[in-house]
Amino acid sequence: MKALRLAGSEPETERCTVCGKEGALPYFSVLQGGTVCEDCAAQLDRRKDSVFSIDEELLNVLRFLKAGPMKTLEGLALKPEMENRVRGILRAWYAWQLGIDKLRSEDLQL
Repeated sequence: MKALRLAGSEPETERCTVCGKEGALPYFSVLQGGTVCEDCAAQLDRRKDSVFSIDEELLNVLRFLKAGPMKTLEGLALKPEMENRVRGILRAWYAWQLGIDKLRSEDLQL
């Protein structure tokens, strides 16, 4: 994420990427570049826009990872299900940002 951050591209996690609204952000859209509010998510094609449902815990993990080195994911005491959800979202986001359909390495260091 650091290289993409330096290139000026990182996921938005503080406001809706569609309307700019702050507050409840229960979705993450890969194509929109980050979090999305309920109203805007209802207008998106969830499959085409790669929309993931997220909760406050997952959003806080994304915010934490955005603020620090990605290796910290391994150091967090996350339940396996949560870690898999985070990795899935980040893999999809990286693939979209890098313009590739699927990341080749399943061992991508996030």
